[in-house]
Amino acid sequence: MTQEATNAELDVAFTNNIVRRGPATTSVNWQLSDSSWRTDHNALYGFAAPAGATHTVTAAPGLLRPGSYDPLDYRLWQGYPTLGSGTPVADNGGRDYFGNPVTTGAAPNIGAYEGPGVPR
Repeated sequence: MTQEATNAELDVAFTNNIVRRGPATTSVNWQLSDSSWRTDHNALYGFAAPAGATHTVTAAPGLLRPGSYDPLDYRLWQGYPTLGSGTPVADNGGRDYFGNPVTTGAAPNIGAYEGPGVPR
């Protein structure tokens, strides 16, 4: 569940993330009351996106082996819609989780992996 409950205005951008509902998860619930909360350019697989979400990928995100404990299994297969469909983020740190450069001038991948798609 994602819940936001405050009277203070928030400036939250939930951007370029992969969220995949696992087989044991029974429900996903978004409780977002702040109009400043932005959900944009995410891959949300196996559940409905929150109201107001934009540029959402709902197809399988193409993770190599989701559910694994090995971070390398969270790279992306070639040919999946998460490759190159994110949006540039200012002050992104310059590198992804795996050390690949993250550009600010082109559409990045959605998720923690910015490298090329892994061939099958």
